[in-house]
Amino acid sequence: MRALARVLRHQPSIERMKRELDDRVALTTLERAIVALAHRLRERLDCRPQRCSTDRVQHAIDDEHRPHRTDVQVTLLEVLPGILPLEDADCSTELTRSFKKRKIDVLSGAKISDVKVGKSSVTMNVEVGGKKQPLEVEKVLVAAGRAPNIEDIGIKEAGIQMTERGFIKINERMETSVKGIYAIGDVAGPPMLAHKGMREGVVFAEYLAGQKHVHPVNYGNIPSATYCHPEVASIGMTEVQVREKKIDYKVGKFPFMASGRARTSGETEGFVKVIRDAKYGEILGAHIIGAHATEMIHELAVARENEFTVEEVALAIHAHPTLSEAIDQAVLDSMGMVLDA
Repeated sequence: MRALARVLRHQPSIERMKRELDDRVALTTLERAIVALAHRLRERLDCRPQRCSTDRVQHAIDDEHRPHRTDVQVTLLEVLPGILPLEDADCSTELTRSFKKRKIDVLSGAKISDVKVGKSSVTMNVEVGGKKQPLEVEKVLVAAGRAPNIEDIGIKEAGIQMTERGFIKINERMETSVKGIYAIGDVAGPPMLAHKGMREGVVFAEYLAGQKHVHPVNYGNIPSATYCHPEVASIGMTEVQVREKKIDYKVGKFPFMASGRARTSGETEGFVKVIRDAKYGEILGAHIIGAHATEMIHELAVARENEFTVEEVALAIHAHPTLSEAIDQAVLDSMGMVLDA
């Protein structure tokens, strides 16, 4: 995969990339899939130079770094101050820096007006920091949030109660206000994530089967994953949320630049950030931006689910060299004991 990454950086032409890969003795299925995806992406974008995304949540971030890797100029517009408004501010800042290094135009805190759709382009005015500028692009991806799809299925007729935000109201057994009617997944409210809906389905099935000891869904410990490059993943509260709750806390942080494994694989962007309770060492939140962040976050999800402290995470021996060592060093840093910085 590193060979492929080098090709993507230094050989913009998809055709040349495929020729270089075909010269190798073994071309993995994954690499072939990436080449095919790049071809399809070029066809969808008609090889045109401009693409714009207006984004209020992570979904456009998942998509918008990819066209840029096939020589499509990308402009990312966000109405809120950071491009990842649901994530820790440090991750949003780091991702913005990474995107700008790759020549992706990032405009946060943007006000969009005078949008006009033409035959071959879209024009608009974008105001950032009091300065207005025109923007013309050929493709626009709008990701302005989602809403539950519950129209015309008899919700009102059945007398089912809704939340103030328009979701179906449920209890810990996934039962609605009407006995015998249940709801799970996106229609039952945020976070609107597949793995949240999956766990709700498991919990509902266990109650339905009559199990006596059912572990309810822990809505405060659902991992979030953003599949951009570098990846972003988190669990628990952000630093701003901890501060708003007036909790006395400490922060530990470890950059992948100081990780031996990250340096040898050439994936040194990002960091691991752990927020802990100052008195007892409870892990209040954890945030990772970097290669394989969406895989690494689960160590901290397990730790929080089992109420491990940062001391207990640090007691676990982490193999060397691995990216996961960064978690070990981040929890140590939160205690003022970091070794590898």
